[in-house]
Amino acid sequence: FVLAFTHPLFHSYTLEIALEEFGSIRQNAELKPLRVGETTAEFQSEEPRYQLEEVVVQTTRASADHPVTFTNLSRSELAERDYGQDLPLLLTELPNITAYSDGGNGIGYSYLRMRGFSQNRIAVQLNGTPLNDAESHEVFWIDLPDFAKDVQDVQVQRGVGSSLYGPAALGGTINLVTRTPGVGDQPQIRAEGSYGSWNTRRATVSFQSGRIANSYGINARITRMQSDGYRFGSWAKLWSYYLGGTRITPRHTTRLNFYGGPEQVHLAYEGVRKEYLNGSVTGDMENDRRYNPLTYGGEIDNFFQPHYELHDDWRLTEGLSLTNTLYLFRGDGYYDQWRPQSKLNKLFFDFHWQTIEILDTTAYPRSYYDQDTTGSLIADTLANGTLVYRLKNFDVLKRRNIGEQDWGWIPRLSVEHRFGLTIVGGEVRLHDAHHEGFVRWGNPLPAGIGSDYRYYNYKVYKRSFSGYIHNIFNVTDQIRALADLQFQTHRYEMKDDMLWGVRFEKAFTSISPRCGFNYLILQPDNKSNSPAASVYTNLSWAQREPAFKDIYDPQDYDGLPLHDAEGSHFASVAGGYRYIGPSAKPEKLLDLEAGTNWQWNNANLGLNLYWMSLRDEIVPYGTINDLGQYVSDNADETLHEGIELAGSYSPVSALKLSGNLALTDHHFVLYRPQGSTLDGNRIAFDPSYSANVRAETSIGQFGAAVAWRVVGKQFVDNTENKDTAAPAYELLSLDIGYRFKSSPARLKAVEFRVRVDNVLDREYESFGYLDDEGLPRYMVGAPRAVYTTMAVEL
Repeated sequence: FVLAFTHPLFHSYTLEIALEEFGSIRQNAELKPLRVGETTAEFQSEEPRYQLEEVVVQTTRASADHPVTFTNLSRSELAERDYGQDLPLLLTELPNITAYSDGGNGIGYSYLRMRGFSQNRIAVQLNGTPLNDAESHEVFWIDLPDFAKDVQDVQVQRGVGSSLYGPAALGGTINLVTRTPGVGDQPQIRAEGSYGSWNTRRATVSFQSGRIANSYGINARITRMQSDGYRFGSWAKLWSYYLGGTRITPRHTTRLNFYGGPEQVHLAYEGVRKEYLNGSVTGDMENDRRYNPLTYGGEIDNFFQPHYELHDDWRLTEGLSLTNTLYLFRGDGYYDQWRPQSKLNKLFFDFHWQTIEILDTTAYPRSYYDQDTTGSLIADTLANGTLVYRLKNFDVLKRRNIGEQDWGWIPRLSVEHRFGLTIVGGEVRLHDAHHEGFVRWGNPLPAGIGSDYRYYNYKVYKRSFSGYIHNIFNVTDQIRALADLQFQTHRYEMKDDMLWGVRFEKAFTSISPRCGFNYLILQPDNKSNSPAASVYTNLSWAQREPAFKDIYDPQDYDGLPLHDAEGSHFASVAGGYRYIGPSAKPEKLLDLEAGTNWQWNNANLGLNLYWMSLRDEIVPYGTINDLGQYVSDNADETLHEGIELAGSYSPVSALKLSGNLALTDHHFVLYRPQGSTLDGNRIAFDPSYSANVRAETSIGQFGAAVAWRVVGKQFVDNTENKDTAAPAYELLSLDIGYRFKSSPARLKAVEFRVRVDNVLDREYESFGYLDDEGLPRYMVGAPRAVYTTMAVEL
């Protein structure tokens, strides 16, 4: 039977219960209160239907009356599209987002870009806590495999927005919120198994308690996932766990979350050169496209980063709430690198003025020896007349270790008053990390060198503090105003450099003001199908500190003190050096956004324009180093501008059509590196257009969806070279599922789903860059792939 709960001050709730036998039942139903300005359940927003009034959810995301640009992805939408792929690939149907993975099939290391900004300039938060690495600002999605299972919803906010999204946002914010145990859920045990292309396997068991004793809730999940990867040598072996608990009282909510999982992945961060794309290397195009230049079988990434979160929300009085969040995550791991023909002096610094003497030139390949301009081997004559040759290269197996710890405190005080809402908050984040690299094996090794020889060994500390005041004012019944001011400071410190004694401190401080207006043009009228319509605009200023390696990179051989004969980069101090050389400047952004949203009973349409002017944007030269990282530089002035259109339409209840389009122009206004002029050129790695179209149907327990995605051409460097650009591509995907509610063995449900990626079997390159020799390399995407899933619920 079906029960419908309605109240003029709350969102409606429909409860469906299937009775298998007569008897009494007990069922809790919770209604979500309507917020100021809301008149329908989905008024310009698709927020979770069921949620407590905990500030951990509400105060870290935008709602309909915020004059910012955002898109929500609900739990049901996540479930329909999820087959175990990394989160960046799950978000590519949202406006102005592109993504790719090293392995080509979306499992392993994956990367995301939004509005032309790489993910290290996008703030990524999980329940309001930061996921961006404190040093590199990178997001390591690989540490969250199969995590969509635990997410209640995702909000992607584009542009600077408000200070609620944390201090690291330039291009935008991705805010993931996990489920709150005991709220809107029922007791359940779910077992799920998947198998698909490239020997991809996934087994998941999850549990949710529902509400226990009217005050508690627990949910848990454990996943084991493996895949050979589309590209050769891109296999992944991943564990993932999640445990959440909640205590709920009328005025107090406390949540504990623990999640993480160890991972092992064979590295595949190097792309293939152009001749591999058409099969001209071996004559077998499929074989060539799957090539992974990292052929050493032990080139494996091993890492584990467990997360711990404590969220406490206390409603002090009606309209006054205090939230405190404490978090801790610890990371520890390593990966090995096999590098034939490595330079001796780049690892063994005492040998920068000499070489190893070899009597027999047949012992090593010719390329290992010092040669003159004619190509002749250079030899010295000993006193006895014997010729000795000088060896400059060798084969080496290196290991890179990192151990890090981050912890933080995020307090927020929310005050509802007759003028609107005021939130005062801040964040404290402390980061400690130890980096070391050592030689595991080499042929030949200099005399006296053992397997514990370190060629870098240093520690980095970062302290971040921020505070803000965020206001939403109800100017009139139709106008909402945003006024926001944020202060932040970040301080890097390097010390305990065991090799060179290099140390330095670098601090960055900024104040970020933000303001905006949201004007409700039309009030909705369900009887006449009159839409709700609003327009908004906001103006924001933000600054982002450079990553640690953009200040000083202790792993860069060419930047070490031994090359600073003039003393322009290092000053001698007791026990070592102080770095005084040049470093990247902080990026400064002025962001202007304007848009309109229209909502009907069965349709919605949103259009927004953005104009983002940056000074000193940190941009890649286009080449990468031995770690797969881009060599970067400050561009004097850049401009990111574009139009984003999104909408949906349901002609009948069983059919929904949706889509989005982004047309962009992200270019250099003033940038003249090394004497060249790149003014007006498009910034690398960024398509001028992207679009998504989706059609989905649901009839009873059957569901199906077809999604079409188009991504424009991407230049591999900043020169706009069309010959080396990664071509535009289009992909078609298909999802089909059926859920049996009346099943044998007294199961609650049995579910079958099939996902077909790249239905048309297109050959495409999802990304491209220049290697250290200045040659283009491409990350290939997988051809047609099929993934099947079966789940049972108890």
